Amino acid sequence: MVNDLTGFHDILFPLTISITATGGEEAQVSIHVTSSGYEYRNAEWSELRGRWDVSSRVKTIAQSNLLTAFFKGRKGPAFSFRWQPLDNYQVLGSWTGDGDGVTEIFPLYQVQEDEIEDILKRIVLPVDETRYDTDIDFALYINEVLVDPEGIEHPYEIDFRNGRVQFLPLKTVTGDDIYAVVQETSGDDEYWFVADSSDPTDLTIFEVGDKIISTGFSVSANNNTAATAFEVLEVDVMNNSIRVDGPLLDESAGNEVTIRLLAALAVGETLTWDGEYHVPVRFGMNHLRKTMVTHEIVSYEEISIIELLPEEILETPD
Repeated sequence: MVNDLTGFHDILFPLTISITATGGEEAQVSIHVTSSGYEYRNAEWSELRGRWDVSSRVKTIAQSNLLTAFFKGRKGPAFSFRWQPLDNYQVLGSWTGDGDGVTEIFPLYQVQEDEIEDILKRIVLPVDETRYDTDIDFALYINEVLVDPEGIEHPYEIDFRNGRVQFLPLKTVTGDDIYAVVQETSGDDEYWFVADSSDPTDLTIFEVGDKIISTGFSVSANNNTAATAFEVLEVDVMNNSIRVDGPLLDESAGNEVTIRLLAALAVGETLTWDGEYHVPVRFGMNHLRKTMVTHEIVSYEEISIIELLPEEILETPD
């Protein structure tokens, strides 16, 4: 699979070659020493990146052919790919977000503890156990209670390409004749979503206290391009309508309108996860330089692998 915008191939570097890689985390720090001997140090990278060399592993013709085919497929360093660092690729009970009553999509993080300040590593390539062998399958917890991705309380989907968890709404209605209506009652405005009698959509599946979001009006229901949650204040079964806290604009339903339950975590709910992850990397050289020691043995000077920042391969920013 190829993403032309980010230059990323969703494919894993062969584990049979990477298993004995040498390398690790690399910092980029400029150090200036004054004439008096004092040092000034500047961390030029906001976070460290991994760098590895797999040249010591490739010795046989079969290994060389496998590497060469992979190198050609990525066009050298042109396309990045998945890499599994064998010393640190598993997550157990790592924090990845707190509920605020609004947020439905949570980026995945690995928390690395430090006495000064914990380090958050953005995980953009969690491992899908249906594609790759894993020792730890993906699991999600709310306040340390395991969440069923297909359950009736907090169903969710995992974006294994961008490292995100999205909670799914439990109630959704869609119709072509749903209107946002402002009614004046005793000098005060009341805000309603109303389904036309010709529209089979049942708005009364929502209950008082539900948080909902509407999409599909020619302008958003509250004249704001950002999605806003409304609270259901009243359900009118006879007129197939619901009153919300608003504010709304009088709005005809020119397009297909969807009203759904907000799937956000509540304030006080903490999200953690288990699983494994890959890191995005690219080749660090344009030339795959090798020496034929014998007809059966190959020697490489360097086969460098360089980790990329998460922002470099995300299809959409966080």
